[in-house]
Amino acid sequence: MNSFELNKVLGAILGTCLLLLALNIGTNAIFSVPAPAKPGYLIAVKATGGEEKKEAAKKEVPIAVLLEHADPAKGKDIAKQCQVCHTLGKGEPNRVGPNLYNIVDDERGKDRGGFNFSAAMKAKGGKWTFEELNKFLTNPQAYIPGTAMTFAGLARDNQRADVIAYLRTLSDSPVALPKPPPQAAQATPPAAPAPAAKPAAPKEETVGDLLAKASIDKGKSTAKQCELCHTLTKGGPNRIGPNLWNIVGGARGEDRGGFAFSDAMKKKGGKWTYDELFKFLKNPQAYIPGTKMTFAGVDNDQRRADVIAYLRTLSDKPEPLPAK
Repeated sequence: MNSFELNKVLGAILGTCLLLLALNIGTNAIFSVPAPAKPGYLIAVKATGGEEKKEAAKKEVPIAVLLEHADPAKGKDIAKQCQVCHTLGKGEPNRVGPNLYNIVDDERGKDRGGFNFSAAMKAKGGKWTFEELNKFLTNPQAYIPGTAMTFAGLARDNQRADVIAYLRTLSDSPVALPKPPPQAAQATPPAAPAPAAKPAAPKEETVGDLLAKASIDKGKSTAKQCELCHTLTKGGPNRIGPNLWNIVGGARGEDRGGFAFSDAMKKKGGKWTYDELFKFLKNPQAYIPGTKMTFAGVDNDQRRADVIAYLRTLSDKPEPLPAK
């Protein structure tokens, strides 16, 4: 290839490059795209959570409203559970927990006949107002982490209000009831829905059915309340109540390391079968009138089954589960 032909090839290539450059400049001038104000990609996200929070807030009924409809008599009955660890009468001594006479609106973590309060309770300070009692009795450990109070709490609003209404009466000069907020003054507390046509009754679950799906871990957690009056380990000493090791299938009202059972318990006799424990733990005083057991009982069937499933494990040779 001579120099003339080489010059023609190079000229063609150069001309092509110049043409492409000119086209690029012209295109940008006509179809310019502005730079984004904020670099990156915009991702649309659906807002969630707000409505749920508003809905939850609607369900909360102020304690002042609940107290308007509270029943101190029912509260007194529920408060029998408190007497496992507390005394309620004026001038009575402290037990595992402090005496509760005149507790409403009193200082928190102070006095109470020199009771040794936990560091967490002292640090919380303040007064036992109606609102504070309501929050604490919902879940003591959650509201004041580190409290020595092992009671699991009362989940139902009306039960807490009944107990607080009763505690209010334990005073020479009961504190005045709080006034409901303006918006809540016309509100009514949660009430049972109007009766509807009854569907066909489902088949009632037996103790065997409930034990088959029981949670031992949940039962162990619920049974922490038992440790206020009982020991659970093998060879453990008796307390206010007898040691509960190997209780499932054990004789009722005898043995247990020489524990002094009530005449009612001795008279009942028999064995602590699964069915007997299930009936007793629902309402001890109703099932064996005259028993020393002051615990009010576990109303929920499945929770009772969970506790019994856990008690069954407290044995060298656990009893066989009943047939479903």
